Amino acid sequence: MNKDKIWYGSDEVGEFHPVVEKGLKEALKNSNLEKNYEIIHHFGKHTSGIPDFVIVDKKTKDYILIIEVKKPP
Repeated sequence: MNKDKIWYGSDEVGEFHPVVEKGLKEALKNSNLEKNYEIIHHFGKHTSGIPDFVIVDKKTKDYILIIEVKKPP
């Protein structure tokens, strides 16, 4: 993985997902919400790992946000 740059041909799961997950975690931390919500990668147990990420309420396990990463051209 090229840690300095990702491009359209980069592997979505191996290179794009870590960047997105890091950003999501930083956003929760910066908003002081990491104690209330968690990020789950490839949450869909019955859908082959779709969606890419889900933000879930830690207490109720309700879905707060569903994120599907797409590579724009």
